[in-house]
Amino acid sequence: MANIIGTNGNDTLQGTYNDADTIKGLAGNDTIYPNGGKDTLSGGGGNDKFVYYYYNYTNNNNNNTMIITDFGGVGKGTNPTAAVIAEVDTLEFQGTGAIAQNLLLTKKGNNLEISFAGDAYITRFFDVPVILQNFALENLENLSKSTDATVDLGNILFDGETSTIDSFDVFNANSTQSTIFNLNTVTFLNDLNNNVSGFDNSNDVINGQGGDDLIDGLSGNDILRGGAGNDFLIGGVGNDTLVGGVGNDSLTGNDTLVGGAGNDILNVEFSTGDNTLNGGVGDDVLNAGATSGNNLLSGGDGNDYLSTSNVYSSVSGYIYYPSSSNNTLDGGVGDDTLNAESPSGNNLLSGGDGNDSLSTSGIYTYRGEPNFSSSGNNTLNGGAGDDTLNAGNSTGNNLLSGGDGNDSLDISGYVTPFDNFLTSSGNNTLNGGAGDDTLRAEYSTSNNFFSGGDGNDFFYLKTTSPETAPSDLVTQTVDGGEGDDLLSVDYTLATEGITTTFNATTNIGEVTAGTYRVSYKDIEGLNISSTAYDDNIVGSNGNDTLSTGYGGKDTIDGGQGEDVLSVYYSNSPGGIRTTFNATTNIGEVTAGTNRVNYKNIEQLNISGTAYDDNIVGNSGNDTLSAGYGGKDTIDGGQGDDVLSVDYSNYNSVSGGITTTFNTSTNIGAITAGTNRVSYKNIERLNISGTYHNDNIVGNSGNDTLFGGYGGNDTIIGGVGNDILTGGSGDDTLTGGAGNDKFVYNFNDSYYSNDTNTDIITDFGGVGKGSNPSAAVIASSDTLQFTGGVFAIGSVFNAQNLQLTQNGNNLEITFENVPNSKVILQNFKLENLDNLPVTSSQPAIGNILFDGQTSIIDSFDVFDANSTQTSLFNRNTVTFLNDLDNNITGFDNSNDVINGQGGDDIIDGKSGNDLLRGGVGNDILIGGVGNDTLITTTGNDTLDGGAGDDTLNASGSTADNLLSGSDGNDSLDISGFFRVSGSVFPSNSYGSRSLGNNTLEGGAGDDTLSAGGSKGDNLLSGGNGNDTLYLIGSYSYSYGDSNDSRSEGNNTLDGGGGDDRLRAGGLTGDNLLSGGDGNDQLDLSGNYYSYNSSDFNDSRSSGNNTLNGGAGNDRLDASSSTGDNLLSGDDGNDTLIAYDASGKNILTGGNGNDFLIGGNGNDSLIGGAGTDTFAFNSYNQGVDTIYDFNATNELIQVSTYDFGGGLSTPSLQTSQFTIGTSATTRNQRFIYDDITGALYFDLDGSASTFTQVKFAQLSGGVTLTEKNFVLV
Repeated sequence: MANIIGTNGNDTLQGTYNDADTIKGLAGNDTIYPNGGKDTLSGGGGNDKFVYYYYNYTNNNNNNTMIITDFGGVGKGTNPTAAVIAEVDTLEFQGTGAIAQNLLLTKKGNNLEISFAGDAYITRFFDVPVILQNFALENLENLSKSTDATVDLGNILFDGETSTIDSFDVFNANSTQSTIFNLNTVTFLNDLNNNVSGFDNSNDVINGQGGDDLIDGLSGNDILRGGAGNDFLIGGVGNDTLVGGVGNDSLTGNDTLVGGAGNDILNVEFSTGDNTLNGGVGDDVLNAGATSGNNLLSGGDGNDYLSTSNVYSSVSGYIYYPSSSNNTLDGGVGDDTLNAESPSGNNLLSGGDGNDSLSTSGIYTYRGEPNFSSSGNNTLNGGAGDDTLNAGNSTGNNLLSGGDGNDSLDISGYVTPFDNFLTSSGNNTLNGGAGDDTLRAEYSTSNNFFSGGDGNDFFYLKTTSPETAPSDLVTQTVDGGEGDDLLSVDYTLATEGITTTFNATTNIGEVTAGTYRVSYKDIEGLNISSTAYDDNIVGSNGNDTLSTGYGGKDTIDGGQGEDVLSVYYSNSPGGIRTTFNATTNIGEVTAGTNRVNYKNIEQLNISGTAYDDNIVGNSGNDTLSAGYGGKDTIDGGQGDDVLSVDYSNYNSVSGGITTTFNTSTNIGAITAGTNRVSYKNIERLNISGTYHNDNIVGNSGNDTLFGGYGGNDTIIGGVGNDILTGGSGDDTLTGGAGNDKFVYNFNDSYYSNDTNTDIITDFGGVGKGSNPSAAVIASSDTLQFTGGVFAIGSVFNAQNLQLTQNGNNLEITFENVPNSKVILQNFKLENLDNLPVTSSQPAIGNILFDGQTSIIDSFDVFDANSTQTSLFNRNTVTFLNDLDNNITGFDNSNDVINGQGGDDIIDGKSGNDLLRGGVGNDILIGGVGNDTLITTTGNDTLDGGAGDDTLNASGSTADNLLSGSDGNDSLDISGFFRVSGSVFPSNSYGSRSLGNNTLEGGAGDDTLSAGGSKGDNLLSGGNGNDTLYLIGSYSYSYGDSNDSRSEGNNTLDGGGGDDRLRAGGLTGDNLLSGGDGNDQLDLSGNYYSYNSSDFNDSRSSGNNTLNGGAGNDRLDASSSTGDNLLSGDDGNDTLIAYDASGKNILTGGNGNDFLIGGNGNDSLIGGAGTDTFAFNSYNQGVDTIYDFNATNELIQVSTYDFGGGLSTPSLQTSQFTIGTSATTRNQRFIYDDITGALYFDLDGSASTFTQVKFAQLSGGVTLTEKNFVLV
């Protein structure tokens, strides 16, 4: 807590961070920065500015506020008096979202509260209100001569504004006018019952206050806010946002919100009345959350979102408010989402036409809040289209009707992360209607009725846990209806065995287990999962899938149809033994005390145990799994059989895989450590390797082979169309004959500490031209790249593809993906291609990118000797050859052009292009559009051209020229990028920029970066508000990090505009020039690694020069160790060398400047104007003030750091003396007017503390206690 008081001059006052400060500016035109906390501000006389910076309030744990006690308003009318003009104050908001259309003004008694509306991001940063005490809303205004005012004058500067703009209007308290003042502006009404309209073809923002308002936006994209009262808001034509009220008590009436045509947002919060929200035409959002009335929400045409249950952050943090009334939600035409989750009332939800999502489901939790189950009796009508209906976790009796289309209907309960079962206990009716529908009821304890209707329907029923099972028999009644219907019954959690009945003539059956029963008819296929007890299961007339092996002695009869029996004995205490009689189609599977007797089964799926298994398949196409332990013997028998052996998740395997296979006898063996699988009569292999070095060879079929999550593997597919995945490690893959697929998954590199390079020895390319021969087609292979869950975004796509010819081999990588490489041995770049489908051949190609399932002609490759000067196709990716190419893209085309080994000239032309130079001295020209130009080797020239461009030469060792030209550009030659550390061991990547580079931003708001560079670089921002970075450490780490300092002698020139120059962690002698404008030059040295654990700071150690130029500049050399020169030049500048250890020279120049030295013996020169010289402590060196003017200049002292009983704001007469030492115990500051030495004594004339000299004033200055200000 601090009490900060200014002078009668033009002061700049800043509060302490996140503390409760009292700041008083007194007379003069003051600038006050409250800096977070519960602050009380007073500007005093004059035109004061109060600056609200969003970052200072990001941690609002203490319900912070910013109170201004004497804010000077512009007042009513457009011709303020001279007296008013002399006292008008300004409130400046800095931060995303602080714009006029988000401004909220709320009268709270005699005070005016200022806040901002917006999304969660904006609300987060502006949830600390500004309170103007004793201030009337009508006195807040921005005036402009361009809108007929007599002056340019205003109370609010929004984000990014340097002068007030007439962007909002305020009704006088007694005004009854019926139209707003101006087109395309923000208007605040008064507390009367207003009937007001906007303008046609105007984007109006109209804010109601306390009355019952009727607000009509007319045409345009309008924002209408009702405020308190019973309001009627009409959006009209356009994309409108309608908000019924704001705040916990803002809306208690019956409101009608009409969106009209366009994409509208209609919002009613905390209402107790019955509201009607009509979206009309367009994609609308209708929200009546946290209301207790009976609401009608109609979406109308378009893809709408309707909700009566929501989460709000505006009241007591994040709280979930379920619906409590009887609501009607009608989606209308379009793909709509209707949300009435956790209701206690009886709701009607109608999707209408389109693919709709309807939910009255209860939810388990929101941010730790307890279970919100659904208790109402709700009706959900999907209507036409493929709809999703959910009424799960409910105690009510719900009716779900899918209607036409392929619908999903769900009344399931929920299992919490702590394995608690929340059941659905109501008696529900589900009607699928026409179409292929899915009807689900998991963890239900009630009697439900399911009707599939027309179409091929799927029913899924699952028991709940034994603890929540019903005590009385419950029946699920299923009527498949017309079509080929499938019923799946999962009774694995039942406490008694299954018994089934089935009448093949009537197609009626039952499945019973304990207190659960399913009665079904007109079902064409069954999926039944058995229990841990003795089950007796009979299939239907159709194709059934029956699962067993969970325990007990089971009897399975597949019945008619093509039936599948899956036996899972993986947890059995003994190995598997099987028998099968091919004549009678009867067999047996035993494991320990468990047994399955089966007949009429056409396909077996058997999973082995950890013991010695002896498994024989039947006459069908079986899938047999082994390798979980022991020595297994597998005989596939007749049919097309698959053997799966997976060692990838077993750390206990003592060695890698070795395989043998005899093509003549079709007999093979797979060995890993002490584990062995011997097999015969197997047509396909699925093998997953170990953590060791595996040697995997397929058989004569179409095999799927995976190297596992460790080791450097050798995988050979053999004959057939095989799928080979190397996995983690540096693997060598050989496809063999056939069309093979090689899969590279980024997940595998995540688990590995090596380079994760796959080598493919026999990759079959498509070759040159667009008409490959039959022989080429028969042997062409495919390389599939997939990002997996650890890839950031879709990085494995054509535009990120990098192809590099390295001798006889082709290396394939992706931009910004470390430790990922594929090498095609003895392969030429020109033989790699993707070809589209034609009238004579299907699509054929070599690369499937992430997410693709079929070949797309997404890239082109130049032949090795091609000298063409233009690309093949528009909007595609092109790879040049190693010649010196002079190539152009297409106009109005987004081209990706990749140079290779030559000295290339690449001109993208118009469009948003991506150009890469490759090896050689290249010239890249972006042209018109938002382009990206990249180079890493050679002395290259990059010219972005018009548009917002990105130019990147990071890690380059050569001398480059980067020119952004017009637009808001980003130019980067930074030299180090780290992605890991000791806490999270993996590999870092990146390199340092070694050359002498020139970066020219040009016109526009540009960002220039040269961090971690060793060369002598020139960074010129040009016109615009530019940001120039020369920070020496880039570390994104989860542990210890080593910094990379910038070592060259660099020049940073901001040019015209309000620029920001940051240059921390430097070892060279650098020049920073702000140029014209209000600039920030930052040489402070505390730049740390981005993530948590251990940090190494990176202080600037060179002798640097900072020139602010014209404007109100901020120059900061804090924590540096060199001898620096800081020159503010013209303007009211702030010069800071806090914690700097060198001998710094700070020169303010013309204007009222603020100078603060560091730990060394610094020289402070204020220059012309009224200057302030600040001292944080008495033991941070002796600073020399060369031009102190005792008439009007000040020495500012920190009471906290100096101590000695000092208190703000003024130094007492008893605390100052002229002389060489203190003569009383109260004296703290001693000034020797003969030598100019200024001392501080903590205890005055007492002998405990020895006085310390902390400043030297030159020129025979006469000093008094009035020259001190204490903060």
